[in-house]
Amino acid sequence: MATTSIISQQKQVALIAEVLKKFNINNRILIQSFDTRCLNEIHALNPELKIGLLVANLSSVKHNIKKLGFSPNFYNPASKTCSSKKVRQAHLNGCKVVVWTVNSPKPIKSCKKWGWMASLPTIPTCSQNPL
Repeated sequence: MATTSIISQQKQVALIAEVLKKFNINNRILIQSFDTRCLNEIHALNPELKIGLLVANLSSVKHNIKKLGFSPNFYNPASKTCSSKKVRQAHLNGCKVVVWTVNSPKPIKSCKKWGWMASLPTIPTCSQNPL
């Protein structure tokens, strides 16, 4: 019978930091998560790492960043929750914006006008030549 091992969040973060250090890839990595606790642990261990806060709620950018406790490098809202106001607020907090689950050209065009940096589609072909 197989046994499963539960690793504490602190141990998971320490293991991630160890691997990043071992391969010297800190400058090429973006750590993204919905879990603000995990992002805080990583940020505390290595403030140089680029952090992205994934957001699927309707709360304000200010609220989400306050919950995180620091301004991440990237603010990553779901496409359905993104607006020009949220992009502006993220930029005012020093965050670049990467919108996720953009699965058709129309929202890509809207988000691009608002000043987002990139999109993360779940259907890769939808982002080809959207403009």
